[in-house]
Amino acid sequence: LGFHEGPVLGSQRIAFVETEDGTPYLGEHMCLYIDDLEGSFVRADQRSLVYVNPRFLHVDNVFTMEEAKEAQAFRIIQARSEDGTWIFTEEHEIRSAQNRLCPIDFTLRETFGAAMPVADAVGQRRAML
Repeated sequence: LGFHEGPVLGSQRIAFVETEDGTPYLGEHMCLYIDDLEGSFVRADQRSLVYVNPRFLHVDNVFTMEEAKEAQAFRIIQARSEDGTWIFTEEHEIRSAQNRLCPIDFTLRETFGAAMPVADAVGQRRAML
């Protein structure tokens, strides 16, 4: 797993590298913070990717756009190509950048510019604490 500059200025790309001795999906997940929760939910929903983890019903029991807006989050568990081909299984908790748990200090992004990568904003914030 590695983080790289993404295709859009200020974005990041996560690279997954398949290995021969990789372990199967065991329930772990990653959390991503995004600016476009509604658009991302619509695209995931159109492709039938929205997932509700029964372990976290108290956090984000999300099936609809209204529920996603209220929770400021939703989940997917399968990564699929644009043609729908399964790529891998890994739970992604997708949160709005406005979610109360977001670690990004937006005042830093305003100071350094909107194109500042999110990881840099998080790192700068941690360095200041």
